[in-house]
Amino acid sequence: SNNNQRENRRRIHHQYNVGDEVLKIRGNPKDGTFRSTLEAMYEGPYEVTQVHVNGTVTIRRTVRNGARYERLNIRRVKPYHRREEGQQ
Repeated sequence: SNNNQRENRRRIHHQYNVGDEVLKIRGNPKDGTFRSTLEAMYEGPYEVTQVHVNGTVTIRRTVRNGARYERLNIRRVKPYHRREEGQQ
């Protein structure tokens, strides 16, 4: 559709790989929860443990009692770049 083509024109393509670190966009459109304007826009970083062919990635989240794996659409994650020592 026209809207999809317009959206994709501005999108920056990124190839995710196992071991990459990503930030997760807060809120979940499926259950209607959205972040408040005072909350940070992203949470993480989380490690990518699996890359799927259908445009989703599995991330590993550390929780109190171990690890939790969550499968997310790539539209809900953003590449995380660690700052080098001495960068502002």
